Amino acid sequence: MVKKMKIIINLIWFLFFPALIILGTIIKEYRIISVVAMILAIIPFFLKFESRSPEANEVVLIAVLTALVVMMRVVFSPFPFFKPVTALIILTALVFGKETGFLVGALAALLSNFYFGQGVWTPFQMFAWGFVGYFSGLFKNIDTLKLKFYLLLVFLGVFGGLAFSLIMDFQTVLFIDNRFNLTRFYAAILASSYFTGIHILSNIFFLLVFGEIIYRIFVRIKIKYY
Repeated sequence: MVKKMKIIINLIWFLFFPALIILGTIIKEYRIISVVAMILAIIPFFLKFESRSPEANEVVLIAVLTALVVMMRVVFSPFPFFKPVTALIILTALVFGKETGFLVGALAALLSNFYFGQGVWTPFQMFAWGFVGYFSGLFKNIDTLKLKFYLLLVFLGVFGGLAFSLIMDFQTVLFIDNRFNLTRFYAAILASSYFTGIHILSNIFFLLVFGEIIYRIFVRIKIKYY
């Protein structure tokens, strides 16, 4: 039953979710697509609790973590691409797991865009940050030996910046051509390389400077409330 549920969750996040946002780019109905994408992002969370009733503190914790990411994106809005958003999603996933990482990443993108502006890019941002959270969650409960821990943080910081940028470059190509164009995709990657670099450096900065402190705080919260 558990294995079957994992297959369903992965199908929802990595087949139906991407197919939906690509469809949204083609039909230009980003508002409807964003709402449906949000529902798809939440469904696996509830499937996880199919065999038991989720406690209120678990739901509240996810809401608080999402609000924290949204707040940091807004607070750092004067510094384009230099934000602790991806770093916080990575740390959230490292402590609370890949499902929570995906959900917090996806919801944070949707909710923060009520401030930054909704658009065809919103579902792609939801998937991009959700994917970074999911991937980071694969390293949950890692050895906190300093060298290994910091090397992992650097790796995830680089991965998070690259993954987010490549997914958004893919969205740019679909938005312009309504189909995938490899030549334009390469051009989009080249054009966004400066901003991708800033994103990666910001991830590494926030993870190395504040990562261990936030990680330990999240661990204490998990032990006490989760």
